[in-house]
Amino acid sequence: MYRLAAEDGDTSPYRHESARVGFVVGRSVGNAVRRHEVTRRLRHLMWERLDVFDPGDRVVVRANPAASGRSSADLGTDLDRALTRLGLALTVSP
Repeated sequence: MYRLAAEDGDTSPYRHESARVGFVVGRSVGNAVRRHEVTRRLRHLMWERLDVFDPGDRVVVRANPAASGRSSADLGTDLDRALTRLGLALTVSP
C-alpha cells in the first residue's frame, strides 16, 4: 500500500472531498474473474477504512498473488497491518 498525502493549502480543482483509492491487481493473481473478485473485495474493505485518510489523499493498494486464496477477513487483517505500517490510526468498527 502506498499513500500520497494531500498538501495543506492545495486549491487544485482536482482535490476531492475524500481520499481516492486505486487498486493494482496483476495477472499473477489469477485470471480475469479472480482478479475482479479480489478487486471487489479490496474495494469493499477499503470503503470501510476511508475515514483514516485525510481529504485529498491518494492511495494505491497492490494485491500480491497470495491475495487470490485469502478470505475477506484475512485481506482485512492484511489491510489493517498495512495501514498500521503507514502510521494511520485504525477506527474500523466491527
